[in-house]
Amino acid sequence: MTETKKGFIFSLDATMAVFMLVFVLLATSFMLEQSSTDSLSQLQATRIGKDALAVLDKEGDLQSFNGTRIEAKLAAMLPLGNSMHLKVDTYYYDNGSFFFASQNEFGPDVPSGITVYGARRDFASMKNGQVSNYSIARAYIWTE
Repeated sequence: MTETKKGFIFSLDATMAVFMLVFVLLATSFMLEQSSTDSLSQLQATRIGKDALAVLDKEGDLQSFNGTRIEAKLAAMLPLGNSMHLKVDTYYYDNGSFFFASQNEFGPDVPSGITVYGARRDFASMKNGQVSNYSIARAYIWTE
């Protein structure tokens, strides 16, 4: 009678080992899937876009709307293999409200069928100590 109990314990031990192996394999595959979706490339592309927008804003290029100057700066700032399309929506301030004024676009068009990352920067233009325009700059960044 003791021999049948030994077989039962051995079967239980083997079953537990199989369940543990399956659990470890599932956990590993889940972690690998998470690491591929939360990639550092997305973070890097977003930071490139935010930094480029900050430089263009601080140097006054965004407020100038000078397409040649903005595109030349973007070409000089972006790492090789990256491209950026910049869209700037401008609103004017009148009687306590903002109204849409214009939309300017700079850089190459965004190609279809690729992963595109984005960044945004809001800025205001001042005249005589008063806000004259409020603008939203949106950058679309991709790797070629």
